[in-house]
Amino acid sequence: MTIATPLLSVADLAVTVPGPSGPWTAVAGIDLALARGETLGLIGESGSGKTLTGLALLGLLPSGARVTARRLTFDGQDLRGGEPVLAPLRGRRLGMIVQDPVGAFNPAKRIGWHMRAVLRRRGDRRPDAAACWLSAVGVRAAERVLAAYPHQLSGGMLQRVLIAMVGALEPDLIVADEPTTNLDAVVARQILDLIREQQNRTGCAVLFVTHDLAAARHLCDRVAVMVAGTIVEIGPASAVLEAPRHPYTRGLIATVRSLAARDPILVEMVGEPGRRETGGCPFLSRCPHADPLCRSDPPGLSALRPDHFLRCHHPDV
Repeated sequence: MTIATPLLSVADLAVTVPGPSGPWTAVAGIDLALARGETLGLIGESGSGKTLTGLALLGLLPSGARVTARRLTFDGQDLRGGEPVLAPLRGRRLGMIVQDPVGAFNPAKRIGWHMRAVLRRRGDRRPDAAACWLSAVGVRAAERVLAAYPHQLSGGMLQRVLIAMVGALEPDLIVADEPTTNLDAVVARQILDLIREQQNRTGCAVLFVTHDLAAARHLCDRVAVMVAGTIVEIGPASAVLEAPRHPYTRGLIATVRSLAARDPILVEMVGEPGRRETGGCPFLSRCPHADPLCRSDPPGLSALRPDHFLRCHHPDV
């Protein structure tokens, strides 16, 4: 998909992390463009590099990790300068909803303390501002929640509070990293609706990291499918999830459908989800259609149509 003036533009992003045998490349060749008001889903198995990619964009990787990119811009500003460039943007124009809301809070401080810290950053000193933002995400007993410590609230309530805090920042880009993990289906759907409401209100862009295909279908305009640290298919959510073209995407969706149908014999993909090949296709060792070309020549990202791209030598197999 070609976006005339993307809010976020990424070309050839790579992440190298320390390992027991030395540094290794966990993410490579990531190309993304994200428009204002758009939700792009990063989907794939655990270990595929989704979270690393999201953290790399915000400069939140642990020490020792190295990020490189041929292009990495946010609203035209080059982010490759690292912390001096990113620090003024985080918490103002860049926000994040983390996978584990418990870890996002200081356990020794009440929820009200956290909310006031965010509101001060935005210059909002209204006495009832914290309660108003909690009410906006469906918290009825706002004063009780503001007086509570994080451990006194459920995971679903903490996620609501976190979304209220991010909403109060009114960022232009939100990275939502598995925000419905460990929540029951009803609460998870409510959380997704809250993210959509936030987007509709402010026009922000959302990078939605998930392994939940149903959540991606519900929330995303486009999806990018990752395997072994590389995007192998990207396009409109309806096209990719309903008529996948890459063998990995087809296998991923087949396993989900198998679980949903409660088949007596579950469909599974063999191999190690996070393993990167030393050459050739990133899905090489797990693909039933791999041939000598796949082993010798890494496929590039080619266009099936103007808004649907695939990294595969055999898209019609």
